[in-house]
Amino acid sequence: SIQTNRVWYFSRQIAKQIAPFMGTKPEDLKEDLTLPPQLHHIDFDESGLVKEFGFYTVDRRQGNTGGLGGAFGYFYGVGKPLPIPECKPY
Repeated sequence: SIQTNRVWYFSRQIAKQIAPFMGTKPEDLKEDLTLPPQLHHIDFDESGLVKEFGFYTVDRRQGNTGGLGGAFGYFYGVGKPLPIPECKPY
């Protein structure tokens, strides 16, 4: 069935580190982070308030964050991957 309360959209993110983060400095990165394309969805409740926000990586071969999107991609991209199975690169 069609979800009339859900909006879908694609995004491509390019990120530049401009401040220290978890022991890394902006000058430590050789290039900006290019995350893979992602498909996002936002679900709304009956009164129009956001009920859920979610996203899915669409093509893990794109970008320079090991195929990781969202916050996982930023951590991996600056050389500080999180020590959990979901944060292993593609």
